Amino acid sequence: HISFPRCLADRAGDGCLAGKTSTSSDLKIGIRPEFLGYSNQPQTGAINANIERIDDLGNYKIATAKLGSEILKLKLEEDATISSGPGWLVFPPERLMLYQDGRVVG
Repeated sequence: HISFPRCLADRAGDGCLAGKTSTSSDLKIGIRPEFLGYSNQPQTGAINANIERIDDLGNYKIATAKLGSEILKLKLEEDATISSGPGWLVFPPERLMLYQDGRVVG
């Protein structure tokens, strides 16, 4: 079980699900790798994760993070400072998508 900051829950309340009902419990939060942020220090709204791998691809880096049982990818600038081990993932609320049964709902 992963607890997300309140701002993520607020996305579902901005009208996209208002008046709709569903028996599905398949709700997922999605974010593109280039929008997922990283910090090596705790900060408000950031979620602790483990950086498993960093691939330097020349003009950018791809980091693989483990958050609970989930694997996430981050696309970072080539000069980004990141190392394997504990870190914090930053989920900008304006870049998050809410999916229900595989379909975007917010």
